[in-house]
Amino acid sequence: MFDFLDNVNISSFIALVIRLIGLVVVGFYLFPKQLKEVLRPVDWLTELRWQILALLSVSVVSGIPSIWYQIIRLNGGEAEILRNISTVTSNVSQLLIIILLVLIFNYKKKS
Repeated sequence: MFDFLDNVNISSFIALVIRLIGLVVVGFYLFPKQLKEVLRPVDWLTELRWQILALLSVSVVSGIPSIWYQIIRLNGGEAEILRNISTVTSNVSQLLIIILLVLIFNYKKKS
């Protein structure tokens, strides 16, 4: 049933699927929803909405090297520079998620 997996690096395949699912969720679900929020009338949450949109944008862009690297690794290829870039951008993406959560949970209404 899964004969194509015989010649494929399974860990790279799983990492690619997970990364693609995450990218699709952020890029095609969260980003459009946040874009709608940014276009709402200006109120006390407008600044936070823009910050969330910016962090989502950077998160999507920072996921691209990781996807590209996993595609190369599927058939046993190796790209050291891309691996290093992927490692850094993955950590940047994780850091952005942490920053996003801190922003959301600590945002206060300005008087």
